Amino acid sequence: MTQELNYGDLVLVCGDIYLGTRSNGIPNKLKNLLQNKVQHLIFTGNSGDKDSIEWLKSIYPTIHQVRGQYDDDDIPENKFITIGTWKFFITHGHQIVPWGDEETLSIYMKEQDADIAIYGNLHEQKVSKLDKKYFLSPGSITGVYGGMNQNIRKPIRCISIQVNQQ
Repeated sequence: MTQELNYGDLVLVCGDIYLGTRSNGIPNKLKNLLQNKVQHLIFTGNSGDKDSIEWLKSIYPTIHQVRGQYDDDDIPENKFITIGTWKFFITHGHQIVPWGDEETLSIYMKEQDADIAIYGNLHEQKVSKLDKKYFLSPGSITGVYGGMNQNIRKPIRCISIQVNQQ
């Protein structure tokens, strides 16, 4: 007999998709793979257009979005959320100087004792740990150029986090 394991909610982390401006879309294989499986989408900003966000909202039940430097002003610049036992600090990252700096991100995290900082803007996937805090940059789900490196990246970079609900 097979025992089904329950790991809690599946969280997809992505950003910097630039649909309609730098990218034609999210690859179909990825869309099909993730539909109806992800409970939370953490989106670090720079969607490209409002239709992209509406499309994402139609697929994912809960979206936690922050504003990138090319998004509308009605979206919050930073956000703190809790999923399961984890506290997240979410930011696009263009306002963090230097970009992706863990010590600067840690200052923001202390505001609400966050465990994980999720930030965009670099267009590069990065995962690191400093003083019992985690730092995640998902890269661009569409592989568009940006950040300090203007090379177009063909591989898809996205991070999913499975969290226990206790």
